[in-house]
This record gives sequence, C-alpha cells and structure tokens, in this order.
Amino acid sequence: MTESSSRVPAVKAFIPQQTTEDAARQRAGLPAELPPVNFLEMIFKAQEHLMAKYHHIEKTNGAAVITSDLQGNLDNRQVQARMHELYGFLVRELSEAMQELKNKPWKQTDRPTDYQAFVGEMGDCLHFFVEMCITAGMTADDLHRAYFREFQKNNQRIDSGTY
Repeated sequence: MTESSSRVPAVKAFIPQQTTEDAARQRAGLPAELPPVNFLEMIFKAQEHLMAKYHHIEKTNGAAVITSDLQGNLDNRQVQARMHELYGFLVRELSEAMQELKNKPWKQTDRPTDYQAFVGEMGDCLHFFVEMCITAGMTADDLHRAYFREFQKNNQRIDSGTY
C-alpha cells in the first residue's frame, strides 16, 4: 500500500455522513446544504416591506412619511423630522425593554425577568433602528461595514492600551 492510498481512509473519515435533515431536504428538491443566510439583509428587506405597508396609515394619521426617493437626503427637513420621530419611538421601546428588568439596587428581593417580554421589546427597538438606517439611506451592507470599522478601532484601542 502506497503512502497516498493509506491516507485516503483518514480523509474519508472527516467527510460527514448525510444527516436525516440533508436527506429530507433532498427529497423536497432542496440542496443538501443550504446557502448561508445574510440575516441583516433579511431584516432590512423585511423592514422595507413593513414600511411600504404601513406608511399610508401613518400619512393618514399625520406622520412625517418619507418616500424612497427622499431616503438618504439627510439635509431634507422632512427626512430630519422623520429621523427625530423614529428616534423618539426607539427611545420609548428601549425604556419599555428596561422596564422588564425589575431588580433595583436599593431593594433586597430579587424579581424574575420576563425574558420573552424583554426580547420582544428589543425586537421593537431593532425595528425602529433599522427604519432609521433605511430612512438615512443606509443599506445592511453599510451598517455591517460601519460596525466592523468601529469594532476594529475599538479592538486596536484595547490592544494598545489607549482605550
């Protein structure tokens, strides 16, 4: 047996066996391995869909509604008014999330947190944050890049001791 043929079984040992889920996906006509999902892009697309559905309701109720042609025009007074409005909604939702954290430093008894309610409020926060990003003309990719630029800067500051 040559050296190369003796390595083949070792390589095959690292190839995973087909899972039951893989087989079920293949029977359903789906690829065995699903492509990676860009969750941030999905969130932005879902928010754009919601915005299209409820903007007519907001307009009827007198809210500052921004059409897609104005998105990103941060010098526009209507866009600025909408950003201020969304900021207020975001702050309210953050306050609602914090209300779910019941323990106070001045009290001696611990109170349990309703985790699902807290997560729901944080989802509401994300809703308004993403709408602010879209109104400002940002894409999911813009936000992703901005986050990792800041992440890199903060990492360098921490590593260099200048934080």
